[in-house]
Amino acid sequence: MNTTATAPQLDTRVGDTLSTRFTVAHDNWMCDGDRFLRPVADADATFWERWAAVRYFEDQLQQRFQVERILLEELRAFLTPEMNERLWMQADRLTRLLGTFGRLGRQRESARELAHTTRELLEALRLWYAEIELAAGGIRLSDVSREGIRLLGELNPARCGWADAHG
Repeated sequence: MNTTATAPQLDTRVGDTLSTRFTVAHDNWMCDGDRFLRPVADADATFWERWAAVRYFEDQLQQRFQVERILLEELRAFLTPEMNERLWMQADRLTRLLGTFGRLGRQRESARELAHTTRELLEALRLWYAEIELAAGGIRLSDVSREGIRLLGELNPARCGWADAHG
């Protein structure tokens, strides 16, 4: 019997997981969050800091969150039941915090409550982003549906309003 040993072929796609794509977007998005939201985490924030935070919330943050929720629905089959449950519980928490932030950001006399909500929101965003990156670590780009690829394109940092601000 003649056996020939051959070196295994490295599948270069294995390293091309969704985690790296999410990480780039999330890092930039947290910079945006810190830039626009962090100032209103202080009850002494100025009118202009509040205004900038509300504009960022309305113009970018809500849309980004909705795109990620839709994308996670596309990726649900790739995730363990436990990971799905954690992500959707966090999505519910973020939905509540975003709603509260949107309401408080437009109210007068809500600086203290807005500051508290903003701190919670930033913490929840960091956790949400980290969990998504962890969950996406085992999903190869080549396994994602056409719709998933389209949604990933919406996460592209170059297509977002902050691309100019971050070089």
